[in-house]
Amino acid sequence: MERITEGVICLEQDDVVYHLCKIEYHYFDDDKEKYVFIPYWNIIDLLPNDIFQGIPGLDMELHKDVYERDGVPVFISERTPSVNREDLWQLLEQCGMTYLNRLEWLIRTTMRYFGDNLYVIRYEESRRIDKVNDLTKFNYSDKIALNTIFSMSGKQQTIIKILLRIVASGSCLTADELRIDDKNRRDYFNLLYALNHKAFADGSIQKRGRAKIAVSVPKLDEIYNQYCAGKITRAQAMQALNIPSASTFYRRIAEYKKTYNRQ
Repeated sequence: MERITEGVICLEQDDVVYHLCKIEYHYFDDDKEKYVFIPYWNIIDLLPNDIFQGIPGLDMELHKDVYERDGVPVFISERTPSVNREDLWQLLEQCGMTYLNRLEWLIRTTMRYFGDNLYVIRYEESRRIDKVNDLTKFNYSDKIALNTIFSMSGKQQTIIKILLRIVASGSCLTADELRIDDKNRRDYFNLLYALNHKAFADGSIQKRGRAKIAVSVPKLDEIYNQYCAGKITRAQAMQALNIPSASTFYRRIAEYKKTYNRQ
């Protein structure tokens, strides 16, 4: 018997979620396990390097339709608890789980890995949608049919953001004014991304929540050890990690200690 857990690797920028890759965990009765990665190249190929630097453990230059890994791949091992972790059962209980399924835990947990800006949501089948607003969450490859894009919102900037979310989710839109699909997705992305990013940059619109500053785990480990040993000051540690405030510095240390069971 085979059991499958399905998720989607995402990243978020300027209140827009980009759907990057489907990830599947296959567990077999003989205790063998396999992870399958199915990249959404129609989204990945849109993104500049300053937004997306790849999925850890996958050679993205190969541009494969499917990547398979027996055992636990790097993407999972570096951001989920191992079977030997001392507080494993506490972490499972916090997510309403009674056994370790590392992908399921990654989908359920509210903890965020701070080595990059990638996270995982549950995979949902594509749908047909005829009503859209600023609260609509899109699944990969949704089919959206509207009489007019102006039914989405009365605000021009909100319409721009929603259209970019449609592009970023891999969905297709048909409306009286325009059509979005893989044939023109890049053109719409270039235009909508520039308009949306400018609005956030100049403060025309506000993010729903501040994005967490990404901090490299190996670098944080190195700096944390130096700081604890008294070799560098807090100010020097903050500068090395490019962290602007003391409160952010202490939050990152607390997350690091909790995630990696450090004292």
